Amino acid sequence: MGITQEMVDLTATTALEHFTATIASQLLVNNHIQELMSDETMKTMWLWHAIEENEHKAVAYDVFEGVFGKGIKSYLLRTGSLVAAMAILFCVQSYFVFRLLKQDKQLNRAALKDIYTYAYSPSKGIITGMAREMIMYFKPGFHPNHHDTDALLEKWKLKLGF
Repeated sequence: MGITQEMVDLTATTALEHFTATIASQLLVNNHIQELMSDETMKTMWLWHAIEENEHKAVAYDVFEGVFGKGIKSYLLRTGSLVAAMAILFCVQSYFVFRLLKQDKQLNRAALKDIYTYAYSPSKGIITGMAREMIMYFKPGFHPNHHDTDALLEKWKLKLGF
């Protein structure tokens, strides 16, 4: 059986759903990122969206397992697609960040330091904060619901009045 576009689409969706659920979890626990959101309406919208992303974090994965099963081939497909998706996303995102900084005449040490702090610093970085949960995807037998976010989601629903 050859690789079809549908197979590629499903594996990419599964990988990117894990990424979006992970970044959403980080948004709900990373005080530094929350403090950067100064517009309360937009902050509420982003926090609601983070809740919503975590509520459906297993849907694409369950479809993936239904189609590909749980064997070694599906494991290699699943993990390989995450590596490919993250590499592509990193390259595309980096290209556009540098392009926009250059266009706005902001490609300088201070802007790059801010990006580092926002994304990669050990204590505040959103990407750094995602590392443990992203690595969970490589565990044989992984399932998105093994990372329990129910209490976190309930806390934020209550806090936001949902």
